[in-house]
Amino acid sequence: MNDVEKKLAKLLSDHFAQPAEEIVTGTTMQDLGMDSLDGVELMMLLEEEFAIEIDDGAAAEAITPEATVADLARFVTSQKGEGATS
Repeated sequence: MNDVEKKLAKLLSDHFAQPAEEIVTGTTMQDLGMDSLDGVELMMLLEEEFAIEIDDGAAAEAITPEATVADLARFVTSQKGEGATS
């Protein structure tokens, strides 16, 4: 796991009350028991944890029951890139 995936695993472990060592890159949000409220909560947690802003439409496409930890890591990384200024 890369650093973003490790951070996500910790965040998901805390949110879903699952052992972090059982959350791997291929773990889906459905595996963790995600429902629609969890999707909204995850969006807010990702924004806070990674200091990014997520458009509701982008969140609806990315934060789905089928999304894996690796999918979310790529999404977070892409959002960080979009918000970067230099």
